[in-house]
Amino acid sequence: MTSKNNTLSIIIVSLIFAVVIALSTSVFAGTGHSQTIVYLLIALWFVPFTLLIQARNQKER
Repeated sequence: MTSKNNTLSIIIVSLIFAVVIALSTSVFAGTGHSQTIVYLLIALWFVPFTLLIQARNQKER
């Protein structure tokens, strides 16, 4: 995967998680679990984001 493709993947993954977080906020707005779900989604977002950043940094070296 080239650096350009990797950067595009990072952007796409981040946008997908942003949409999912926004949707989950509106869907679970009335429940007491809304904030917990958002925090879990943010924590879940770190996994592919970190892996893609590491892959991009290894390609640049």
